[in-house]
Amino acid sequence: MTWETLVKHLRSEGYEGDETLEAVAKHLDDSGLDAENISDAEGNEVAVKTLWDERARSRMDIGSTQLAEENSALREELAQREVEDGLVGRKTAIVTNVRDRSEDDKTFGFKGLGDFFKSVKSAAIPGGNTDDRLNKASLSSFANEGVGADGGYLVPTEYADRIFSNVWAEDGLLAQTDQLTISRNSMTFVVDESTPWGSSGVQTYWVEESNAITQSDPQLKYDTLRLSKIAALCPATDELLSDANAAGTLLADRAGDAIRYAVEDAVLHGTGAGQPLGIVNAGCLVTVAKEGSQAADTIQAENILKMYSRMMHRPNGNAVWIVNADCLPQLFTMSLNNNPLYLPSMQVADAPYGTLFGRPLIISQHANTLGDLGDIFFADLSQYVTVVKAGGVESARSMHLWFDQGVEAFRFSMRIAGQPWMGAAVDSDNSADDVSPFVTLAERA
Repeated sequence: MTWETLVKHLRSEGYEGDETLEAVAKHLDDSGLDAENISDAEGNEVAVKTLWDERARSRMDIGSTQLAEENSALREELAQREVEDGLVGRKTAIVTNVRDRSEDDKTFGFKGLGDFFKSVKSAAIPGGNTDDRLNKASLSSFANEGVGADGGYLVPTEYADRIFSNVWAEDGLLAQTDQLTISRNSMTFVVDESTPWGSSGVQTYWVEESNAITQSDPQLKYDTLRLSKIAALCPATDELLSDANAAGTLLADRAGDAIRYAVEDAVLHGTGAGQPLGIVNAGCLVTVAKEGSQAADTIQAENILKMYSRMMHRPNGNAVWIVNADCLPQLFTMSLNNNPLYLPSMQVADAPYGTLFGRPLIISQHANTLGDLGDIFFADLSQYVTVVKAGGVESARSMHLWFDQGVEAFRFSMRIAGQPWMGAAVDSDNSADDVSPFVTLAERA
């Protein structure tokens, strides 16, 4: 199947829109179909974007063929001149290969993201000039003079990666999760939640010589994560776009920060419906009860000790404390046998906010206020899996949404899923208390 075949089929079904990737994908989505994958005549699943890319490549191949023919003619001409010059004792160098080195530049010649946005704005104005650099901005968009202003321009790779790096900043919660990248919209994986001391799963036995070994089977189950889409729509005025530096910094950084905040909030509080499943709503969360005489809106040393004991400790574990800033006054005054439990930061690289009972502490806006469930977590985020679609953050722009206000619309989106690896807390071998990689403190109202 080719892009032309797909469009021809859609036309036969009554489609009257543009033949751009964005317009066709929107039509498929509005029709209740998969906007990213379709089935060909043989029933094989084909990515819509792949058809668009192949169309673009075929057009570029035509240009490459023409360039090769011109190079061949040039070489023949120079070879003839060499023969003629040889008659009078002169030599002329022969050009053996001509190559456009700008193809190696991931910025496509733009000085920055703001410079790119400024060129897009100029191209979107009826009668405006289309910067030649935009024609190289993305093979997927095939942004030429006839298509670009309607179909949009994708942000050059280097600048899109900058937005993606903001989302996965090292000082955030996402960077500590177990990160996987896939090319499809869902992932099915095998989970085994049995323990070496439990009565299910693989078992071991002491066996006398020549006696048969008792069989045992692993307790495996299959779990599927489907990626959810998160997007940011950023308006940019003509005045802002006229200042290239301000536009580049504002749109790239703010878009990355906004997506990062929403995703990290879902890691803790997500419902699992159209977004990642958060720790608070996960079946493996262990909630430690408050002390019998504990006052409202307090944290006691006993709370910290009991939360620590309910952590499923692993060799080289990565457990950290995640707290709301409201909790800090409680932690500063907390001690055990006159020894402080909380040690503020002393320029320790791996614990910028200090340590609590020997483990790094992270101050997070996503934790609830003091006294509420979820104001303090003890969590091993390496046991939380985040699945991201290959390509990271996708970017596009439109001049039509707020045309009457002189405002451009820039859209940034990514597909992500997440949930704890474990579906339930684990029963301890010699204790009545179960343990988990995720522990929190009950409400103290």
